[in-house]
Amino acid sequence: MSHTFRARQGQRPVVILVEADQPRLWQEVRGLAAAAGTPPPEEIGLVADVVATLADGARTRGLRRRSRRLELGVPLMLGLSTDQLRAVVGRELGGGPAGATDKPSLTAETSDTEGAATPNAEELARREIPALDAAWSHFSSVYGRLGADIGRRPEALFEGFYLFLEAHATDLADNALGLIDDLDATIDRLEDRLYDDPALVRTPWPELIETDAATRTADQAARLLDAAAHARLASSLGELLPSIGPARSGPLREALGLADRNDEHGQDADEVLTQLFSAAIAQSLLRYGGARFALSWHGPAQLLAAAGGAIDPAPVVRAAVTGADGGAALLAWLRRHDVRDLTAAALLGRLGDRSPGR
Repeated sequence: MSHTFRARQGQRPVVILVEADQPRLWQEVRGLAAAAGTPPPEEIGLVADVVATLADGARTRGLRRRSRRLELGVPLMLGLSTDQLRAVVGRELGGGPAGATDKPSLTAETSDTEGAATPNAEELARREIPALDAAWSHFSSVYGRLGADIGRRPEALFEGFYLFLEAHATDLADNALGLIDDLDATIDRLEDRLYDDPALVRTPWPELIETDAATRTADQAARLLDAAAHARLASSLGELLPSIGPARSGPLREALGLADRNDEHGQDADEVLTQLFSAAIAQSLLRYGGARFALSWHGPAQLLAAAGGAIDPAPVVRAAVTGADGGAALLAWLRRHDVRDLTAAALLGRLGDRSPGR
């Protein structure tokens, strides 16, 4: 999966925006170049990063000259106003060595000539860009790769980033993507270049999140139960739950390769066991309790009970795994959510038992 989504893989797929198709954007850039007293770029490229950077047009290994290209990032344009983008591009065109940095440079004083942005817009952009870059880094790593293991990809990646920013109280009024003509088709071209596998099916966000989360949950639950069955520890989750605490979980941890404090990938063993038991409980709720996964821009997936409302077994599972409460909170949680297939009489009598001999 790590080779599927390329926005953060050291590559920068680009869509070249020709002036005949994007006259308004080119007019803006030419005006900013004139205000900065520098020639306009020969190309403008749209990329998937928080950047506004000018390639210097140097020769490639002395063989041929590259075009002097201004690269504009969709996440940057989406998160900044038109005035703020003018400030970023104006400074990149007129301040410092061309192509000196991949991040928007805001170091020179703002010009008062026509076409330049206001000092206030420049200062606002200076403050917002680091947070915008962090948001895009998180979004692209958490949401951008979803679905690849099941042959899918987001139908509208950047629309998702817009909704992600909105959900985190970002004001997106007058964002600079309004400068792009035929926006949907142009964005689609860039998104297609971000995924190495052309066979990935474009899937709406709600369906993608639900399907991806359900698949991951089933895989984690299967890992837990298959290991327990192979070691002849239990044949069902209900039989296995009494072994969740530290006094009884040794054989299960051994079967899962968690005998040491960390697993083979360096993850904390308690946290891995928490994830696996939480997934198995969620799987039971999905199968028998009418629960379902739903899209959350704080998630990416949120488990909803049949009656509505978010539920999460992880906190009480973690307390049981670490022995913090002897499993009492987990037992109460299972009863409260009527997880009937996990609350058999034997389980109710043994879950809170922390001693290995009883």
